Formats: sequence, C-alpha cells, structure tokens
Amino acid sequence: MNIVPYLNFDGNCREAFQFYREVFGGEEPSFFTNEDVPMDNLPAGMENMVIHAQLTFEGQTLMGCDNPPDWYEAPRSISVSIQLSDPDRASKLFTALAEDGQVSMPWGEQPWGAQFGMATDRFGIPWMINFEPAS
Repeated sequence: MNIVPYLNFDGNCREAFQFYREVFGGEEPSFFTNEDVPMDNLPAGMENMVIHAQLTFEGQTLMGCDNPPDWYEAPRSISVSIQLSDPDRASKLFTALAEDGQVSMPWGEQPWGAQFGMATDRFGIPWMINFEPAS
C-alpha cells in the first residue's frame, strides 16, 4: 500500500508543483490539462486548467489538480506531514515551504525531543515538518 497526498489548488497547480520540485527535487512534474483530455461543454477559459499533476522524488509522490473556481475550498483540518532523519534538511524544508506562507508553529525544539514546525505554504497547503532523533 502507498498513500499519496492529492492536493487541490485554486488555479495555481502548475506553479505549485514547479515550486515543490525546487523544494523536494525529483523529476520534472507531469501535467495534464483539459486541453489534453478534451471534454464536451467545457466552459471557456478552462482549457489550460491542470486536471492532474504528479511529482515523484525520493520514492515519494505528490499528485494534484486545479479545482474549478466554484468547487475549490482551502484545505482544513489536514496537513501533509514529513518525517526526516536529517535535522538540517528538515529545517531547510520548513523554511522553504513557509516562505511567503503562514507559520502556525515556528520551527524549533519541542518538549518531546524533536525539532518540529507547521506552516501553510503560499499555495494554501498545510505542512508539518518533523525531525526526531533516533533513540
């Protein structure tokens, strides 16, 4: 079994996945638009909307799409959680994802012995970054 986060965007999926490639590395993301998969009765202006994006890096996959404007809702009560074994990399990922976003819990040492932070990136996706030293 493999659980893959599927992220929904308000028209900026392509920009977000290019940003995630800069942050996480990996292959060039793949994109399919409404133009690639023609549909009957498609409203004007939605031809370039991303209906599926995929980024693969380090054995991980992120997928996503643009939602039509009247369908989009900002994520609530869910976060993408990343667990890392390298404290420097964890800190750098947190900083990159938080840039131009909103930090809800600053990066830092936690009472349970981990380094942890929470931020919503500039595309509205909530992230939790965690480094917990091996015991």
